[in-house]
Amino acid sequence: MKRIISLIISIIFVLFTFSSCNDPAPQIDYSDKYIEGQDAQESNIGYTMRSFPETDDSFYVTLLNTFYVADKHSHKIIPLCSKPDCKHDKYSSDCEAHGIRSAHLYMDKLYYLHEDYKKDENGIDYFVNQLCCMELDGTDKKVVFETKKDTFRISSYKIHRGYFYMMIANQSEDGSYSSSNGELCRMKIGESEPETIFDMPHGESVIDVRFHGNNMYMLYETPMENVSEDNFTAHFVCYDLDTMEHEDMNEKLDYPISGLFTISDEKIVYSDVNDQSKICVCSLDGSDNRIAVDLSDTFGEGAYDYYNVMSSNDDDIMILASNEDDYYHKTLILGDKAFQHFESCDLPEAAQPNMICSGDLMLFIGQGGDGENYENNSTLQLWLADKTKMGQDGWVEMVCEVEF
Repeated sequence: MKRIISLIISIIFVLFTFSSCNDPAPQIDYSDKYIEGQDAQESNIGYTMRSFPETDDSFYVTLLNTFYVADKHSHKIIPLCSKPDCKHDKYSSDCEAHGIRSAHLYMDKLYYLHEDYKKDENGIDYFVNQLCCMELDGTDKKVVFETKKDTFRISSYKIHRGYFYMMIANQSEDGSYSSSNGELCRMKIGESEPETIFDMPHGESVIDVRFHGNNMYMLYETPMENVSEDNFTAHFVCYDLDTMEHEDMNEKLDYPISGLFTISDEKIVYSDVNDQSKICVCSLDGSDNRIAVDLSDTFGEGAYDYYNVMSSNDDDIMILASNEDDYYHKTLILGDKAFQHFESCDLPEAAQPNMICSGDLMLFIGQGGDGENYENNSTLQLWLADKTKMGQDGWVEMVCEVEF
């Protein structure tokens, strides 16, 4: 009898271990609001689907194909590798932190994208993408999904309510992979066949994707016919994740959307395409569209050419201001949710704000350079900033720099 009980317990343990990364939580809360743990961490999305997973004490970031964990209290950052004598050489496959990119936090586990090569029956190497899962300390790595030979590559993805949402590039007849032959797909965790949500056969380009409750909001562009390559038409759509039906949000907006957007306090926040100094809001269904604030009243008429709404958390909205003739010099603007109070500060040269944490920290990723020619830079830099000390000496510090 004891043997039977022991065997049953062992089987349950094995099944739980096998399924821990492949299955979503036993029950998904489908409330039409943000549910921590099972919903995409939208405040931690820098642009499109790039994520910087955050827990109470740490956040995680990939720099040049190496995965780091940063302590939010000490500001120390180390590669997520358990080998005591590892030198964390980015060219070495032995380092556990190498080869990890595009990580997301879901149900207290880290999911990430990994690239690998395998051999076919003729001994010829072929490329595969793997969606993998691991514990927060980097242990217990498992492959959750692997692409098949000569099919597609995963460019980026998010996880929301039990599904992977993936931007993929299909293989062309010449064997190459191109975003011009791409799709936005979704696939339930634990399954192996993605379903197409949005096909992009004519040069469409997805600018931003955000989730809120049971809806997905997508901003994309299509090339305009009979005009130059630099002219596009913007489309803003909302998908019902239950039915996968979608509606054109642009038809409801009096102020067309420009660039990035965020969801804050049950509202969509963005800048007006015709005058980016005007920060606009609308309800989640596109109604009640209005100008929340005109930043030219705060910073002066023509002070900046661009105002991009980057991210938000429970308290603040992050806006990035810049000018066309000085691309690498940007100003960070933090505003409260009532759009009554704004603070601004110039960023380190070539620093790009990517996320605003749930607390007082902000994360920037920047390119190293000589201040003149960043196109020829040789390093990538990670900066941490304390928003409570914004603009003061030492409010932002570089905590990591890696070479290309």
